[in-house]
Amino acid sequence: MAGAMLGWVGVVVYGVWEIVGEEAGDGWERPYLLFSLSLLLAVALTIAVTWGATRTSRRQAWRKVGLGVGAIAVVSSLVAWALPLWATLLAISCAASAVGAPRGVRHALTTLTAAQLVGMAVMFGAIEAKVGTQDGYGDYPAAFGLGTVVLAAGSVLGLAMLARAVGSTQSKPTMTLSREAPATV
Repeated sequence: MAGAMLGWVGVVVYGVWEIVGEEAGDGWERPYLLFSLSLLLAVALTIAVTWGATRTSRRQAWRKVGLGVGAIAVVSSLVAWALPLWATLLAISCAASAVGAPRGVRHALTTLTAAQLVGMAVMFGAIEAKVGTQDGYGDYPAAFGLGTVVLAAGSVLGLAMLARAVGSTQSKPTMTLSREAPATV
């Protein structure tokens, strides 16, 4: 879980760089490479953590759908700039996994789903509001950065909730019913 969170923190750092770094005139290649690697790590480990957290799901078919879509999200995250693509797939994966998950885990997975969707909404809203300066491609890097920061920070929050939910579920004592053997004389 810590690895997934660390990956998302790397994505947050890149988002902040997109907001302020472009103005500094730094080259984009190295920050983008670190962003791509952080994103790949974050998405892959988020799917792995989700898979592990839902192992006791009563609706295994939904869990498998979540894993399948999650695998596509991991592959699509290789194209890191395509935020709407990988974030939508990650949101669908987390939502599908949440359908059959235990209550505490479901809330955390719903938060992960919402993080993707809210981050995209912030990005699109910031693009429409023309936040930042337009680059040579007609894009608004600050808008992308703002959406990325919201998405990644929300993902860290969702993973923290998931860690708490999984930890509290595992620490709860389980009741086992057993029959005592009749006493023999």
